[in-house]
Amino acid sequence: MRPTLSLDGRVAVVTGAGRLGGIGAAIAGELARAGAAVAVIDLAAPTGGTADEVEAVAREVRATGGTVLTAAADVRDPEACAAVVALCVEELGSCDVLVNNAAAPHGASGVDIADIPPEAFALQQDTNLLGTFLMTRSAVPYMRAAGWGRIVNIASIGAFRGVRHRSAYSATKAGIIGFTRNVAIDVARSGITINAVCPGMIFTPRNAEAPSTPPEQAHNTRTRFSVAPLGRPGTPEDVAHAVTFLASDLASYITGQTLTVDGGLGTALIPE
Repeated sequence: MRPTLSLDGRVAVVTGAGRLGGIGAAIAGELARAGAAVAVIDLAAPTGGTADEVEAVAREVRATGGTVLTAAADVRDPEACAAVVALCVEELGSCDVLVNNAAAPHGASGVDIADIPPEAFALQQDTNLLGTFLMTRSAVPYMRAAGWGRIVNIASIGAFRGVRHRSAYSATKAGIIGFTRNVAIDVARSGITINAVCPGMIFTPRNAEAPSTPPEQAHNTRTRFSVAPLGRPGTPEDVAHAVTFLASDLASYITGQTLTVDGGLGTALIPE
């Protein structure tokens, strides 16, 4: 049988997927359209300040005809990670695809290196890198038992392209790439692949127009995000398409790799 993009019968777990218009939500929707049942995992689901938004993401995914589970998990917590993966297996039947998308906001770490509080650096490290490790460690035993698995880690072009005031964030994303390469060796003989996707400048609700954003500021933001050679900002769907490919049988001979989704930004010298 020829490999296809179809994920019919598969179960996908996506962390950090509880924000409308975000990369995680787009990934969850695209995996569902490919046929997977999807677990939308977020720090706030199903209770918390953004619980309504998490459920709104779930409704959007269900509207594609997909089966959706929402669950809460703090990816910094080993017990929470183990429990949420076990819940997905219990409720949906398996854990075939894991997308480690959860990431901490820049917050207090988005400043000059001399001014970053240690706790702000730790938040980036614990959410972005430790969280990727903990969720992967929790999912791999189920994938090994099934003899099939796909893990896709969301890194960033910041892992290999310097950006002012992003040292903490970029360090964790570089760590994710190194982690991905090494885990690929550990799990290869178990039918599991693991790869990283590095988004470039992706236009999401964190940086896009909001009701309180002045029109001129929104325009400047979109212009700043259009510096890639392809001449437009990336969209969450651009990242989701790459993730879906890596999760499918079409990518069965790709592991330990880093796929950059940046509109060519990494190939060009662009002034800040």
